[in-house]
Amino acid sequence: MGWEGIWGSIIVTTMLLVFQFIPCSSTTLCSGNVIEDSIGALQELGSSSSQIVYTILLLPLVCLYNTSGTSVTAYGSAAARCTIEQLRNLLVWIYFMAVKVNGIYIEQFTWLQLVGFIILLVGILIFNEIIILPVKQLQ
Repeated sequence: MGWEGIWGSIIVTTMLLVFQFIPCSSTTLCSGNVIEDSIGALQELGSSSSQIVYTILLLPLVCLYNTSGTSVTAYGSAAARCTIEQLRNLLVWIYFMAVKVNGIYIEQFTWLQLVGFIILLVGILIFNEIIILPVKQLQ
């Protein structure tokens, strides 16, 4: 886990530095006329005390999340971890449908999203052989 974090930090930092200087003309995808405006993002973060608090609170939560995932893999299986991680997507979706953010609901329920989530979950369960289909294998 430690090396994963170190390499991830190196790669992301390198990408942020490179993207800081690549021009972008799309107003919907880019800010500050570059792909990634890291300086602008840090200025925004520094100007909002609530964002600073949320960022500080996020760090131990991410550590807890990664530790829990590693424990599930060590004591259970990678298949169990993969299945459990899909519940995170479901909980985030439900949260943003149930809680207003800045006075509005971020997500609206759609049957298409629910069907897509079910297909994703069933695919993961089949891939990890938790659900075994009665299909004759080719030899």
